Amino acid sequence: MEAEKIKFKKHIILVLVIVFLLTTSSFGNLSLGAESNLQVHIIDVGQGDSIYLSLPNGENMLVDGGPGTTATQLITYLQNRGVNTINYVVATHPHEDHIGGLDNVISTFTIGKVYMPAVTYTTQAYTNLINAISSKGLTSIKTFKGVVILNTTTNAKNLSIMMLSPISATYSDINNYSPFIRVVYGTTEFLLTGDAGTIVETEVKNSGQTMYADVLKVAHHGSNTATDVTFLNDVNPSSAAISVGSGNTDGHPTVATLDKLKAKNINIFRTDLQGSVVYTTNGTGYLVNVVPWFVGMIIPTSGPIITAAPTSTPTPTATVSPKPTPKPAIHVKSVKLNKTSLSILKGKTFKLIPTINPSNSSNKKVTWKSSNVKIASVSSTGTVKGIKKGIAYIMVVTVDGKKSAKCKVVVK
Repeated sequence: MEAEKIKFKKHIILVLVIVFLLTTSSFGNLSLGAESNLQVHIIDVGQGDSIYLSLPNGENMLVDGGPGTTATQLITYLQNRGVNTINYVVATHPHEDHIGGLDNVISTFTIGKVYMPAVTYTTQAYTNLINAISSKGLTSIKTFKGVVILNTTTNAKNLSIMMLSPISATYSDINNYSPFIRVVYGTTEFLLTGDAGTIVETEVKNSGQTMYADVLKVAHHGSNTATDVTFLNDVNPSSAAISVGSGNTDGHPTVATLDKLKAKNINIFRTDLQGSVVYTTNGTGYLVNVVPWFVGMIIPTSGPIITAAPTSTPTPTATVSPKPTPKPAIHVKSVKLNKTSLSILKGKTFKLIPTINPSNSSNKKVTWKSSNVKIASVSSTGTVKGIKKGIAYIMVVTVDGKKSAKCKVVVK
């Protein structure tokens, strides 16, 4: 029964991937109304982790603070979004790329509660964090399975944030102290994983806790130490975000991890190539501020997007003719491309042609998107141009967002 419910849910998830031309201060103007939304920001802090949650009850949460080298950048990012108070701060584990910026964050903002694992570390970053917490007169709360950060109702929807781990009292690998944090708003779920490895994935599975989530923050920057196939089957996400630094020397994300995500047709987002990735949900489905780096699936919307038509002043007339009876709309049933895969040389172009079925559909307008414009671009008329060697996916989407097709483009 649970498997059937998950499968059903998978088909009704609302995923609209909309490209916004953003500045660091403009995303809050999203027309859905930020005060009623949950926003999850996978912030680009280089080779590290920092996740900001703007909660629909008006509170703020920060999971990790990235490395110390990007602390100023992180603080600016938060201040540009009007953050003055951070109600919940979580330090997943005491590695510098996760806590290096937290001491400055705690010193800058009004802080509510701080959550940390029950493990000490002999680094300057850890000492700085402990001193910052102490200077604010705060004490940390131990992260562990069953810790409830928030469980409330807002906008008539459930809003809950709960830790599924750590489960063991101690771990030989410091990364495994990272808590699995499950965030639920309405029917939309996120799973945040820090740097936890496969041992934690197995522990949580064996504990019988629900791991299903629409969005997975991939553990340990896409390392081979995490994201087991069995774990992916249990979480069954439609989207995965990888927080990772450009040109890092750790080889993150690994080809093996990317291949596992691709094999399950999961949309993949990467901070090293796309900058900060922002998810917005009103409790039913979600929006993403960038197109996927890897396009695994296009999930149809639960209904059309309704936009207001511009009004105009009518021209006065002596007589008014009766309005004709409008013809019933003929909806698009499918869209196909003349190519599903394509190889082109750098600098060359190719025209993709969509075929709309039925041909007499009421609205045959489409939009075009590229999963990686640095590799292949696409014009508003479907002309693809090879930019540099690599693989990108070109998508054509009907104007109502319900039907789509994609073409794999290999630039040589």
